[in-house]
Amino acid sequence: MILYERFGDRGFHTTVFTTFGIDFDAYENIALARLRGSGCHNNILLADQRMLTHALSGASAMPQTAGRLYSVAGASATGVFHTKIILQLGRRQGRLIIGSANATASGLAGNLELAGVIECDQEESSAQSLIAASWNYLSRLLNWEHRTFAQHLSWLEKRTPWLSRAKSAQGAVTLADGTQADFLVTEGNTGIMDRFIELVSGQEIEQLLILSPYWDSDLSALKELAARIEPTEIFLLIDKDRALFPGTALSGLSGTRILDIGSFADGRFVHAKLIVARAADSDHVLFGSANCTIAALGSQNFAGRNEEACLYRRLPSGAVTANLDLDEVIADAVILESADLPALQQGDELPFDDLASRYPGNFECLFDTLIWQPPSFINLDGVEIELLNADESVLSCSLHRLSQSSETEIHYRISGAKERPAMARLVFQDSTVSAPGIVSLVDALRSEARDLQTKNTERAITQLGEETEEGFWLLEVLDLLEASESEATESISRRLVRKGSDDKEELQYKKLNYEQFVAGRRLRLGRSAVSRNSLSGSELSFVRIFLNRVLALEPADETGEEADEKSYLSTAFDLGDEVADGQDAIERGDDFGAEARVKAAKISAEQEEGAAQKWALQRRANRNQIVNAVKAFNIRISARAREGELTPVDCLRLRAILTVVTAAGWTGMDKQSNKGQLTSLTTLQVLPSVGSDDCWPRLLGQILFTFFGGPKPVIHYLRIDDMYDQVPDDLIECWACCFWTLQACLAATKSERSQSRLSYRISLLRESLYKLTGLTQDELLGDQVTQVMLRMGDRFATRLGLNADMLVSSHRHYVDALAQAKQETHATSKIQSN
Repeated sequence: MILYERFGDRGFHTTVFTTFGIDFDAYENIALARLRGSGCHNNILLADQRMLTHALSGASAMPQTAGRLYSVAGASATGVFHTKIILQLGRRQGRLIIGSANATASGLAGNLELAGVIECDQEESSAQSLIAASWNYLSRLLNWEHRTFAQHLSWLEKRTPWLSRAKSAQGAVTLADGTQADFLVTEGNTGIMDRFIELVSGQEIEQLLILSPYWDSDLSALKELAARIEPTEIFLLIDKDRALFPGTALSGLSGTRILDIGSFADGRFVHAKLIVARAADSDHVLFGSANCTIAALGSQNFAGRNEEACLYRRLPSGAVTANLDLDEVIADAVILESADLPALQQGDELPFDDLASRYPGNFECLFDTLIWQPPSFINLDGVEIELLNADESVLSCSLHRLSQSSETEIHYRISGAKERPAMARLVFQDSTVSAPGIVSLVDALRSEARDLQTKNTERAITQLGEETEEGFWLLEVLDLLEASESEATESISRRLVRKGSDDKEELQYKKLNYEQFVAGRRLRLGRSAVSRNSLSGSELSFVRIFLNRVLALEPADETGEEADEKSYLSTAFDLGDEVADGQDAIERGDDFGAEARVKAAKISAEQEEGAAQKWALQRRANRNQIVNAVKAFNIRISARAREGELTPVDCLRLRAILTVVTAAGWTGMDKQSNKGQLTSLTTLQVLPSVGSDDCWPRLLGQILFTFFGGPKPVIHYLRIDDMYDQVPDDLIECWACCFWTLQACLAATKSERSQSRLSYRISLLRESLYKLTGLTQDELLGDQVTQVMLRMGDRFATRLGLNADMLVSSHRHYVDALAQAKQETHATSKIQSN
């Protein structure tokens, strides 16, 4: 297979890629581009910690999207972190690729590499148990105490329900094709060599074939393998011209043949690692990241120094060399003598100690808060942090240390930044600097993670992008997307073990009730440069995008192409004119005489009458749909509140149904044609302002009362993640919609004597609404609330017979009155206390 082509396969939402070396340009343009193109948006790259520092110190092009579109972390080992695992997870399938390729240009597209694939579906199987074993291994390597990875974990768990049920393989398993497989990693005191020997034990090995680019200088791993397996003959496949094999150390290994496969490599570096122990009826095959060294494979009762991962397969004898086309290569290869081999060329060793000392720690950014987890070896006195752009230029901003900091985690408020940081580095008192470290934007990564869309979800999102009018359809789309989201996020009870600990923890954001959240949040002093969206990572965000688009608050769609707006008052059909089909009539030979005109007039009258009946029926159907939707909303929201399950999605539903009811309103005073059809309305405008139990002020009042009225208002049961330091933008937009619709209800009912009782109740509800949203005077009068209210006035006020400016003015006057009353109450309390 061509490895990078596999990244374009669909069906996976998460990919974890482990590597020793890292080339960001190659990963982002070869791997990540294909992964994202196939719908995989939850991506993690795990590299050797010192090699990551090496790459960020100039050995690689700087990452352009790390910390924004994917997460990067460093891993440590006694020797080096050397595993090459690609684990891909989807809602109904999984795939494990174990090989020799690093996340570099040469690894992904240049070298001769070797990899094997294990795939499973959501049903229990041996293949699934191997994938579960690989996930358990990787989950121990990743530091789930970091917000970024806790977020990745929580997201993928909810969308991979089969993974929580999968039983991890404990040793070799038999696959569906009758062959055996095992997942071998460096773990505990038992190394990969010991486990391989155990799998081979009891077999008489006729041939031991090894392909490895790197060897011990004294061939100690090779010699131990040979001594413990006792093969009849040994084939060593090397590229002579690379001068990487220590031929002088070969003495004492009888029956060994060295085969030069340089011609087969054709100038490419053979980076594949392969060990085949051939018995009479089967091949015991080991391949993956481990070279034939003690550091990689370990030895008897020694696990090795490196972190490695290999796949064991027991296949029919001769199958592996035949499938890899190695039989012909071996047959044609030149057999070398030790004397023919060039002297071992030792490559330049990387300055691992220096790279370790230049590690700056872990950086995360949650909105405008920088969170630094410093390395334990750094003296924090006098250390400053510089934030950088992706081009390594210094970001102009200020950092202010916050009180919630500790020795292991220091928090800073970022002020004055026009861009969000891509990297950070430490500046020491002697003006030296550390290597850069990637800043993970926790909120951006959360928004980026999206599941694969079903056909129904795709159609719903397409409709949201194409529609320009609100209607009952919007509630149906919201139902569909929420049902899909609920299916994807079914509760998972699985809990993972952190590396180096037996303690089990679930690392999730704490849920606060709305009152607690508002009490502890930072106040908004203006529109923030960093948006906060509590719907991020959910397809339900598209509903919010639609609601903002039709109000001209955001671009029309994600591609930036403006959609043509339809007239709000266009009729549901086009009656045309008398010559609309004139050309077609001439071609048919129709008669345009007096008799024909009389006949045409009669047909036209019948069509008009039929159209009017159809129009009236459609209006009644739409009206019933909306009225029933309001009833269903009130029942649903109350039930969810009782169950303690109210979330920002319910606030989105609140905003959606308020918008739909508002869009369905009219003044109730439009003139009728002689056929009874209202001349200036569409079939969507079905709710009058007065004269009916189903008038729009009454329905809007019922909705708002359900959420904010009564002795136990539903809003008290709203739960918000404590990751947000301010009221999220989508909630501000929802509250602004509530303010506008309430002001519209008051304006519509005040002038009608028959509506005086309703007007009084809405006036009482107003106090509760403004109080329970918990917004300050500055927030209530701020740009974000004001813009939503202005745009709603532009869109709906005229059709409702209201003055848009007066509604915003009434809002401002009421907010000022609340502030004045609060001041007077405070002054009175102060006088009484004195």
